[in-house]
Amino acid sequence: EFLASGSSDCNLKVWDIRRKQCITTYKGHKGAINAVCFSPDGQVLFANLQSPINPTFAIRGPWPKA
Repeated sequence: EFLASGSSDCNLKVWDIRRKQCITTYKGHKGAINAVCFSPDGQVLFANLQSPINPTFAIRGPWPKA
């Protein structure tokens, strides 16, 4: 029910696909976001940055309701 997106503007967004809207935006990353994926249970979001200092990080849900 959720989709994650990352981009060269260094923002990571979580979307509610049923409502077709962004439910949260994580800002302030130090590099473009190259890849995102949820854990199999959907509770953790992993992202890979174009950054040599901290290239991978995780954010734990639950995700907010839209």
